[in-house]
Amino acid sequence: MKKKLALLMAAIMTVAMVPMTAFASTKMKAVDEISTGVGEDYPFTSRVELSVDDDEEIVDDVNTYKVNGIDYAGFEVTLTLTNGKFAKDANDDYEMDDYVNVDKGILDVEVEDDTEATIVLRSYIYNQVSNGSTPITSKACVLPIEAYATGTGDVIATFTSNVTNFKTVKDVIATAYEGDVEIESEGVVTFVEDASTTIKNIKDITITGLINTAMINDQNEATITLKLSGNYKFVTEPGQYGTWACTVDAADPRGYREIGADEFVKLLNDNTDVDFDAEKTYVEDDKIVVTLKNVDPSKVTMLRISDLAITPTKSCDPGDVAKLKVSGKYFDTTATLEIAKMVEEAVTYTVEDDDLPVIWAGKDYSNYDTERDLDDIADPNTLEITIEENTGDILNTSRKATFTFPEGIEVVAIDVNRRELPDPDFKYEIDENVVTMWNYAKGTTESTKETDFGIKFVLNAAPTFSGDVDVTLGGEFDDVELTVATVKAPYTIEAKTSE
Repeated sequence: MKKKLALLMAAIMTVAMVPMTAFASTKMKAVDEISTGVGEDYPFTSRVELSVDDDEEIVDDVNTYKVNGIDYAGFEVTLTLTNGKFAKDANDDYEMDDYVNVDKGILDVEVEDDTEATIVLRSYIYNQVSNGSTPITSKACVLPIEAYATGTGDVIATFTSNVTNFKTVKDVIATAYEGDVEIESEGVVTFVEDASTTIKNIKDITITGLINTAMINDQNEATITLKLSGNYKFVTEPGQYGTWACTVDAADPRGYREIGADEFVKLLNDNTDVDFDAEKTYVEDDKIVVTLKNVDPSKVTMLRISDLAITPTKSCDPGDVAKLKVSGKYFDTTATLEIAKMVEEAVTYTVEDDDLPVIWAGKDYSNYDTERDLDDIADPNTLEITIEENTGDILNTSRKATFTFPEGIEVVAIDVNRRELPDPDFKYEIDENVVTMWNYAKGTTESTKETDFGIKFVLNAAPTFSGDVDVTLGGEFDDVELTVATVKAPYTIEAKTSE
């Protein structure tokens, strides 16, 4: 028994004496953030770094490889692409074959087929040991991978090896998109017929490059064109409106105006050297062209277009819509965005397009718990009234708004669609046939947000009341009368004269 125990202890000691370097942990990271298109027309180069920690080594299974007549110790790894293929040059040769670089730890590159390559890494890079006087600069090999995506989504590089201490690693080296840019608007501005405000800034427009070089040409220039349609025009007179106010270029017979482009287009990412080409940047009544230069091709460019002012023309009528076509000289995607509309009234008051609910005269509909939340009250017995603000900051919601019913109608409770209403700021009072409300704006601190909500009522009708129930909106609301229910007697008495 003691002999078996001794053998067991010897085995444990043998395992414990195995150096930690035999379990080296290989790491991989993509150095570049690549956004690309799909297909061989969108080749990219992504550098990957293969490394181990400073206290780890690749010590076994190495061979000798000759580079420029000099022998180097190295080991092989296999590179496999998922959702990608290696790029080829004009001679149909794989472009990765020339990436041998002893200093960066690459001794040989052999592309076996479209998705697999054999790479020889230099062992010395991983086997450096600090002796106190010679510091370790980096225990990493850097390999550029030239490829293209075969489909949308992530392109993944996976490295494997027969070397014991090299663990399988993989990482995303690029992300492929179907289009080249995305163009979005933050909303629509509203003009009111015969209102005093005739000039407004449109909502911001964002152009996001999905591919690193999508917006630019070979000289790193980007040109964006905005074409306005509808019975609207850009405000182009100098100093008339907006922070981007134009200055007239009298020397240009076309009447183009130069804009303060640094205020007009804001870069959303770190492209600090970008400048504007004043000779190619101009504005007309219905067209604006902005040209950027010195755009960094290694960064995905994001642009925010702001502070553009427009005004309706004399022929603009309620219902007319302004549309803006956004396009680029060097990308394919275009977008036509609705940016403004003309309405007849600033606020509209509407009632459901449904049959009038019947209220029975003399019936008590107050079968609800007054302590419950408004959202939980008993079924209302009126149609819903919708108050919709067509342009922001028209209604002053701190002022009272009233709903007045005719004599003979008692308001028991209200049911407000409060999904967009603040709580607990919203408040109301019921005084028999009159409801007064305050603080019915959306739950936001932005005064330009529209105030849209719906309201129904629980009503009782006096036994002597009959006919349609009309409610008059007043106070901060315009004087509007809407029909929300009808009252009928629960029974009728008829007298007939007998013979």
